Amino acid sequence: MTVKKKFGGKQEGAGRPAKTFDWEKIKQYAYIQCTEAEIQRLCETTKETLDAACLRERGEDFSHFYKIASEGGKASLRREMYKKAMAGNVPMMIWLSKNYIGMKENWNLPENIAPIVLAYNTAQQKEITK
Repeated sequence: MTVKKKFGGKQEGAGRPAKTFDWEKIKQYAYIQCTEAEIQRLCETTKETLDAACLRERGEDFSHFYKIASEGGKASLRREMYKKAMAGNVPMMIWLSKNYIGMKENWNLPENIAPIVLAYNTAQQKEITK
């Protein structure tokens, strides 16, 4: 005679239903460079729940999903910055040249260069201003 257990073990339909997510919306959050913590807050969930749902629903780790989505946003932003610079936006040209090709403003003069001293003769100065 077998005795059926009343308690313990997995039972069909037991427990809280799995939370589902709008992955397109989450992808857009990552695309606009929201951090993983911000996405968790926007989805009102925890890291563990988001990781488990991503693995269950998408078959990939959330970190991998996030990285791919956020890199797409970065590429799009760089493309728009480049377009603005090529259209003649001088501040954008300066910013890109400093950040991408390593140009910089050198405010440190070599020590062997002395400052220029201007001396005026007051008589000469009066003649110049006449």
